[in-house]
Amino acid sequence: MIIYTVVIQSIDYEGHHQNSIENFTDLEEAKKFIDHCIESQKVLEGADSFWATEISGSMAEYGWIFSGKIPYGIETERVGEHKPWDVYKTKRFIIPTIAQ
Repeated sequence: MIIYTVVIQSIDYEGHHQNSIENFTDLEEAKKFIDHCIESQKVLEGADSFWATEISGSMAEYGWIFSGKIPYGIETERVGEHKPWDVYKTKRFIIPTIAQ
């Protein structure tokens, strides 16, 4: 059985981290969860207040190093009050793990 862990990791300009995880038994459900998070962020912050970049295929994110490439991931970046030194990034990505 494969468990798909969605890692949500946020970091601001000063290096403060916020982390959480969600586990799924289906890859498509994990992808839908990430997409829903992005859509919710658009509703809360406004679609023009941040930009999203796909990070699928990466092998390391914010200190997470794992074998193989992540099957799906999105990074969002927001500049606070249009100040270039006040950057807030959030990465949401999936780590598949074989559970026995």
